[in-house]
Amino acid sequence: GKTIIHTSVDVVNMFPNIPREFGIEECIKHLEKRPQPHLFSTSCVIEALKITLDNNIATFNGKAYLQLTGTAMGPRNACDYADVAMNYIDQAVHNQNPETTSNPYVPLDWNRFRDDVYM
Repeated sequence: GKTIIHTSVDVVNMFPNIPREFGIEECIKHLEKRPQPHLFSTSCVIEALKITLDNNIATFNGKAYLQLTGTAMGPRNACDYADVAMNYIDQAVHNQNPETTSNPYVPLDWNRFRDDVYM
């Protein structure tokens, strides 16, 4: 029989650590897969995404803060943005990402919710 090791992984500070250009490139890839016709063009959606990434403003103790890297957790598009970015890793783990090298250790089970993985 096989020896199975259960493990969990957390991507630490995922939302603020998604490189901007990487996140945008991954969003473009996914948007380009949409069936035609669609209500908004890819360039329109990406422009809106850039506006939200450039204006990640939060308040704490009466002070306003501008997040300079990644995305904040509060904007409505933040979870979708993070999921699309993590999809790159999901595909790499399962050898379905042509941009990554082959993974000889494909897990028998891979369950992910945002930045938490159980395998």
